[in-house]
Amino acid sequence: MSIYGTSCCGLKDYEGLQDTRLEDIFEEIYRYSLHNRFRFIMFTGTRRFSKKFDKVVKFIDDNKLGAVTVTDWARNPNSGNRVKVAVWTLDIKKLKAWGAKNVYGY
Repeated sequence: MSIYGTSCCGLKDYEGLQDTRLEDIFEEIYRYSLHNRFRFIMFTGTRRFSKKFDKVVKFIDDNKLGAVTVTDWARNPNSGNRVKVAVWTLDIKKLKAWGAKNVYGY
């Protein structure tokens, strides 16, 4: 699991979604947000890992951590896999409140 910058300082790319526990994904993003300023995180899903992708989107919605825009499935011309992309517009205040409660127990 890793968070990478892009050419835009307000957009980050989350990599390793399929290899990371759901709770750990959000803990890492919360901790990262304490020291880095950004508004958007994008992540991808493949048909093989679509359940994990859907769980991440649902977790964001259920916890009201911001808005998520998800593309339709499309064929990746490099691999031939079917992929989709989500862009999460973070609600920073709610993410920090979630982290204080769920990461630090405040």
